[in-house]
Amino acid sequence: MRESVWFLSARHGPSELAAGAAAMVAATAAAESFLAPQQASARLITVVVAAGVCAAVLSRVRTAAVVAGLGYLLFVGFLLDGSGELTGPRLLGQGQFLAFAFAAVVGTGYRRLRAVQADAALDVELRALLNNAGKAGDDDQPPPG
Repeated sequence: MRESVWFLSARHGPSELAAGAAAMVAATAAAESFLAPQQASARLITVVVAAGVCAAVLSRVRTAAVVAGLGYLLFVGFLLDGSGELTGPRLLGQGQFLAFAFAAVVGTGYRRLRAVQADAALDVELRALLNNAGKAGDDDQPPPG
C-alpha cells in the first residue's frame, strides 16, 4: 500500500476540516484587511481561490464541499454584508454560490487527476520491475538442448 502525505491521508478527516476552516477564516480576514469594501469582486476571488486550493489539497469530497460552503457563508456574512448576519437576499445570491461550487469542483477534479497520474506512474514502475525480474530469472536457467 502506498503511503500518502499526512494532509492527504483519509485518516485525518477532522483535522482536515479544521485546517480547511482555518484557511477560509484566514482568507476572509486577509480579504477584509487588504481589500477595500468597494472591491467586492476582488474579495470574492480571494476567498474562492482559497476554497479551490483547499479542495485540491483535502482528501475527501465532503470535506471540500463543507469548506467551500463555509467560505461562501463567511464571504456573504462578513465581506459582502459586513454585519456578520446570514439573512436576507444576499444569502440567496446564486452567482457567489456558483463560484464557490465551481472552485470546489475544479479543486477536487485536480486532486483526482493528480491521484490518477500518481497511480499510472506507480503502474509503470511496477511493470518495469516485473519485466526486469522476469529477465533476471531467465539468466538462472540452463541453456536449452
